[in-house]
Amino acid sequence: MKIKRWAFILIAIGFSNLSFSQDNDVFSKHSIGLEYQLFLGSPNIGITYRNYREGAKFNYRASLFMGGSNNYTFNNQQTDLFFRTNDSAVPFLGVNNSSLNNRSYRRLEIALERVKGYKNFDLISGFGINLGHVASSSFSSVYEAQEQEVIKNGITYYQLVNGNVADQENLNSLTSNINYLNAGLCFNTGLKFDIGKRLYCTTTLNLRANVQWTLSEKNEYANDLYKEHLPSQRGASTFNFETDLTIGVHYKF
Repeated sequence: MKIKRWAFILIAIGFSNLSFSQDNDVFSKHSIGLEYQLFLGSPNIGITYRNYREGAKFNYRASLFMGGSNNYTFNNQQTDLFFRTNDSAVPFLGVNNSSLNNRSYRRLEIALERVKGYKNFDLISGFGINLGHVASSSFSSVYEAQEQEVIKNGITYYQLVNGNVADQENLNSLTSNINYLNAGLCFNTGLKFDIGKRLYCTTTLNLRANVQWTLSEKNEYANDLYKEHLPSQRGASTFNFETDLTIGVHYKF
């Protein structure tokens, strides 16, 4: 009977220690999640890792974002510029004053965050540094313009139109590719909601102050015709502010 009694006591102690250790494991030291940034074009997605220290005032956050923004402005001849060449073969040139711009970026953020708990949500606030790379590409062209007669209300008018609209041919074109490096400070504030024992969602408002430098420039012409009407594009060092809203879902482990 004594052996059974001691066995029962040891089993009880074992279960009590197990339950105590599980209660300790409720605190999760790490989380990883997917985030989506609004207001910066599409797609703009990121992976965020957070490291928590029990009792500490701040936790660590590391985020890697990738995405791009496209600005497609289709050829609107009302904004084009026209040049008289005095050449009977090509009397008028049209310079496409609209542009096709494409930007892509990769950005790393490392920050400290403070989480203040309330009844139904947590308030997040943080600050840190960010380092990123931006690639920008733009396209412009020169085409043959033709003088077209238009009769309206018995009055003869003339307008210049693209003579190659049907086959979309250009006399020359310029593609400019510029790479930038940017670095700066980032600030964020937002809300955190638990949606399960291991899952939580976040929504944060972000502000970044960046300095941007030109890394490389490359201007490619289709040929040597009328290049003076397509000036090469140059990058410039700038200081700017960016804001966006980020939503995410995260897993604690």
